[in-house]
Amino acid sequence: KDLKADLAGLASHKHAAKGFRKELGTQNEQLEILEEKVDECRQDIKEADKLIEQHNEVITRVEELQSELDEKDMEYQTASTILENHKSYLDEDMTEKHSTRELKDMLRDFEEQTEKRVEAKEDLERDRQKFKDEIDDVGRDANKLMSEQGRLASEKARYEDLLKQRFTKMEKIAGKWGIELAVTQSQSQNNSSFVSQGGNAGDVDNSQDSLLNISGGDMQSFFKALSEKEEMMKQELKEHKARAQEAEDAIQEKLSALNVESGTFEAARQKILDQIKDSQKEQQELSKSHSSGRTRQSEIDDVRRQATQYAKQREDANSDPRKSEIPIELRSYADKIDKLQRSIEEDAAVLQDLQLNATSQNEVSLLKKQIAQEIEGLRESIEDQDFEFSRFKVVAPQFPDEGDDNRGEDLLIAIENLSQVVTEKFGEGMEQLDKSLSNVSVKDRAISEKTALLKHSKQALSANRARVNSLCGEDGSVTTYQRVVAAIRQFADGAGIVTNFDEQDPQTLIAFLDAQLEDLVDMGGDAMAEVGPAVIKRLKNLARVNDDDGALKGFQCPCCLKELEGQEAVTFGKTMKELADPTRSAIFQDGPDLQRDRATRKNFERWRKTVSNGLAAITEHKRLVGESQNLANSMKELESAVSELEQDLVSLKADNADLQSEADGLRQFVDFAKRWVEGANKISSKKISINQKSDDLTMSMTALDTGNRDLDTVTKDLEEKREEKDMLGTKTIKLNKEMTTLNTKVSNYSTSAARLEQVLKEKEHKFKEEQRSTTRKKELNESISKWQEEEKKLIDQASALRPKLRAKETERQRQREHAKEEEEGISDNVSKFSSERLSLEGTHSGIERAAREQDVSNLDSLNANLDKLQGKKKEKEQRIKELEPELERVIRSINDQESHRKLIQGNIELIQMRQRKKELKKAMDSLNEDLAQIPGCDVAAKEFKAAKNRKDELGDAKARLEGRRGGFVEQIHTLKRKLKTPEYKDVDRRHRKAMIMHSTTQAAVGDLEKYHAALDKALLRYHGLKIGEINKIIRELWTLTYKGQDITSIEIVSGQDSGAKTSKSYNYRVVMTKGGSQLDMRGRCSAGQRVLASIVIRLALAETFCLKFGCIALDEPTVNLDYNNKKGLGIALAQIIASRSTQSNFQLVIITHDEEFVNMVKTELSGQTGFSMPDKYFQVRREEGIDNRWYSRIDAVDWDELA
Repeated sequence: KDLKADLAGLASHKHAAKGFRKELGTQNEQLEILEEKVDECRQDIKEADKLIEQHNEVITRVEELQSELDEKDMEYQTASTILENHKSYLDEDMTEKHSTRELKDMLRDFEEQTEKRVEAKEDLERDRQKFKDEIDDVGRDANKLMSEQGRLASEKARYEDLLKQRFTKMEKIAGKWGIELAVTQSQSQNNSSFVSQGGNAGDVDNSQDSLLNISGGDMQSFFKALSEKEEMMKQELKEHKARAQEAEDAIQEKLSALNVESGTFEAARQKILDQIKDSQKEQQELSKSHSSGRTRQSEIDDVRRQATQYAKQREDANSDPRKSEIPIELRSYADKIDKLQRSIEEDAAVLQDLQLNATSQNEVSLLKKQIAQEIEGLRESIEDQDFEFSRFKVVAPQFPDEGDDNRGEDLLIAIENLSQVVTEKFGEGMEQLDKSLSNVSVKDRAISEKTALLKHSKQALSANRARVNSLCGEDGSVTTYQRVVAAIRQFADGAGIVTNFDEQDPQTLIAFLDAQLEDLVDMGGDAMAEVGPAVIKRLKNLARVNDDDGALKGFQCPCCLKELEGQEAVTFGKTMKELADPTRSAIFQDGPDLQRDRATRKNFERWRKTVSNGLAAITEHKRLVGESQNLANSMKELESAVSELEQDLVSLKADNADLQSEADGLRQFVDFAKRWVEGANKISSKKISINQKSDDLTMSMTALDTGNRDLDTVTKDLEEKREEKDMLGTKTIKLNKEMTTLNTKVSNYSTSAARLEQVLKEKEHKFKEEQRSTTRKKELNESISKWQEEEKKLIDQASALRPKLRAKETERQRQREHAKEEEEGISDNVSKFSSERLSLEGTHSGIERAAREQDVSNLDSLNANLDKLQGKKKEKEQRIKELEPELERVIRSINDQESHRKLIQGNIELIQMRQRKKELKKAMDSLNEDLAQIPGCDVAAKEFKAAKNRKDELGDAKARLEGRRGGFVEQIHTLKRKLKTPEYKDVDRRHRKAMIMHSTTQAAVGDLEKYHAALDKALLRYHGLKIGEINKIIRELWTLTYKGQDITSIEIVSGQDSGAKTSKSYNYRVVMTKGGSQLDMRGRCSAGQRVLASIVIRLALAETFCLKFGCIALDEPTVNLDYNNKKGLGIALAQIIASRSTQSNFQLVIITHDEEFVNMVKTELSGQTGFSMPDKYFQVRREEGIDNRWYSRIDAVDWDELA
């Protein structure tokens, strides 16, 4: 039924797989059509990308200009708003009345005045901070003095407290321990030292204000008295311990003498007890050895008579002629059985070879079927991949004819060649894919690099612009430089000075200012005071006219060289002298021109300093402007390059996707090719195996000698020979049973005779032992009475000593407790005294340490210094109050100047904002002109949008096609996966195999039913035969062993009718027979009958089924058996032993306490012939060890020693 259900399922799967293959072909055709449409969409998208790129360049340029224009417009609007707001914030618009230069000059004058007021303010703040710092210093010094004052006061209080504690402890110790307290009293007169008031020990002022000052000598005397007292207490403790030990030693000596005397009595008593115990033990052993009853002389005579009778019966049984005839017949049957066994073994070997050949033939047929199925499956798998063959332009392999390819090598070579071609194509595809991926990676890396450079350039440009804005801000260095240049040009225009410097080169401006400073030499004021006298002196020297000898001859004018004579020379000298006098000479007075030159020089110096300070910033501004322009140009180039690279990357990725799809298909094709190679290898291996098995089968059939018999004939001959062997075996068993019966009789007689002889010996020996035991018991009773009297005397003597021992032990215990109490009291006093002494010493040490550390002599000076510091602090605070009004007045003046300065500064900024607004308007006009000159800027956005829409439509169409293609691919993969699932994979081959299996199974079921019926009949027949054989043996053994008259025989009933079918279980029961009537033995027989029946049944079962395993073990088989039944069991066992003696693996184990039964078996065995008697038997008994524990002991005893 299972195979039929499997066959139906495989048929449905086969039909479904056929539908799947048909649908797979349809899907592959539609997939090819979609691939062509997708390629067309890709080409159209590339053309749309080119148009988009062209229009995008125009739009990008327009957007850049528009962005700049919007930025400028936003800056213009912002500047206008800021200008209006700034103008509204100003209190007065000064731009209409004053120019920028005039406003800056006014600003400089305000700055000079403000600087002076700020300097005055800073001076006042420094003075105020100086006073505050001095106040803080005074406060810190006062805090230090107050801390020192508190420390000295606490030390004084602690010192006084320690003095009180010391005197209190001294009084306590003196009163408690009886020590004299003698101290010298002194009253302190100095309040600056810590000296206590006090008196003697009997007159002490306990008020809080009076302190006792004890001298060092008094303290040493007191401590010495304490040490002497402590030593005396320790000596008293030591003497007490010695006295207690002496008293305890005296008591211990008396107690030891009493213990020795008591031990002597106890040892003597223990010796007597041991002797009494040994005597009683011997009595118990004697009583135990004869506890089974006494033996009489009449019993010995009866046993001797029965032994003689059994010996005569054993001799009669040994003379039976059948004992010699049966062995001859057994040997004849054994020879026939050996011949049949050899013939059976030969036929069995031939049968095995024929079965192996048949098996090999079946294997060859099965392999051929498997090869045909696998070739068909391989052909179908290759046909399923027709689309892949056409897609990758690969030629499908041709399958060779079966007759031409016996070893499968041609098919394997064709499949391997196909696998090699597909693998090469896959390698080429992967190489192209790797190149494409490498190009994509290169483009990605280039885009990343360009993007990073572009980002870095943007960041650098932003940073440069921020720095330029910072430098060009209101207070920036460049703005300040431009103001200086404007001021210089304005001054030069007013003074008529030619400005030959370049504004973009600050060095030329510095050189111009240096040249102007050289022209303006300051000859007024202090300079003229230093140079003027020297110049006049030089003029006077030039006016002197000397003769050849160098003497003064006259004077001449140093300008026109006219000689001066008379009054002229006097007037010249007087005039030179007046000119040389700084107080009267007009040369040393500053005129209007000189003051103007000095102001001009000061301005030039200030301008030069400003230009020099801003030289680095101006150079940096020039550099940043150039770098910003270069960065802007570089950014445009980078953006263009990034756009081109991105377009190339899109194209490469599209090509890469196509290559990846082709590589995936080739990879799957390679996997199919590998599986085909594996299938071809399996087919080739199986063909080689078929050839080898066919050759081996041919050789085996040639070498096999069957005597022209087939498999069925050999099987029939083998069964007939086995039946003949079984018949001879049955006859042999019957002869063995007859021989066993004869041997059993001899064994029974021998056993009985031997047992009776052994019983006779035991009874004679037991009779003698009983006589000796009676005499020994009397002797032991007399000895025990004597020793008990001696023990009583020793107990009385030991009882008299016990009161004395208890009294001495009580006395010793009392002595110990009393000594311990006194010792603990003295030791406790010593500990308390030592603790109080150490406490006093600690307090005294604290007083001495405090006395050394105390220092209050400077307490008054500390108070005086503290008052001085407080006065100084108040003085400084008063000075600060005086400075506050002046400082507030200066601050208000500075604030007023600051508001006026901000007004001027705001007007200057207003002028600059108007100029910035004009510049932005001019830049916006220039950008509008550039925007109008770009060709096609008005239609670029529209065309770009149209191209973009066209690309999006194509992309959507391509996406839809790819989506449909993905659906077809997924459906194809799904169909392939379904065909590869266990339900549909090789379903045709499995369907054919299942159909064959179903047909063969149906035939096998019919054969098995026939075999089952035959086996059922054979089992029923075998069961009936074995039950009959067992019951026959049971009847023989029961007749031989059971000596009663109430049960003729017993047998086993299984409850199975002879004509019924075999059953898996049987209801076995034992029945007993008497006069043709049967009854169940359960509940109707005695214990002895049950035991005997159990043994007989077990022996029969062993006799029937244990021919190869011949071990029988009987544990206490004679339980509940009377003498006659016991004897019958012994005879039966002896006969079994005699009949099974020829069996090499036979062994009988009997475990029993009944020696009589063993003698019966021995006697019966001695009457049997044809076997050897046992050598030994094993005797198990209990034995007491040296540790008073009982152990089992097993001894091997010779069989002949068994009485």
